[in-house]
Amino acid sequence: MQTDYYKILNISRNATQDAIRKAYLTRAKQYHPDVNNGKDANSEFQLINEAYQTLINQDKRKWYDFKLKYPTTTGLSSGHRGAGAHAERRHSYYSEQDLRKKQNSQQKAEDKYIKTLFDKVLFYFLIFTGVFAIIFGIVRLLNEKWEGINDLSGIIFGVWFVLLLLYGWNALSK
Repeated sequence: MQTDYYKILNISRNATQDAIRKAYLTRAKQYHPDVNNGKDANSEFQLINEAYQTLINQDKRKWYDFKLKYPTTTGLSSGHRGAGAHAERRHSYYSEQDLRKKQNSQQKAEDKYIKTLFDKVLFYFLIFTGVFAIIFGIVRLLNEKWEGINDLSGIIFGVWFVLLLLYGWNALSK
């Protein structure tokens, strides 16, 4: 079973920040290597320090409480109390952080790829819209009798539309 930081500091699970601080100071005085010469005093003091650092930080405490409540979903293995287990827990904590960072960077890369793909599809759709406006303007011009500059409106719109799209794409890609 995972080490219970609340039991290490002798506090309840809903302890306030002040209660955590007071419990830490009391326990640290008991097991500080300068005061306690016992052979397990150093590892006990490190464990008390780790418990305090975890519980005093709100984000770490929320994650720790989640791990206590759902140990199987967080992939925690059962360990025993001691220096080896302490180092193993620390390694496990940083491994979990590295894994989350990798997952976040992969998610960002996927999001960027999807955004880029969407931008390209939208860009080509709009280019084809402009080209079709030009083509339909030419077809309209050829099928009807010339009545003035208003007959060129579809062609003019299509050319300006395509040119503006290409200019905007070029400006954004720099």
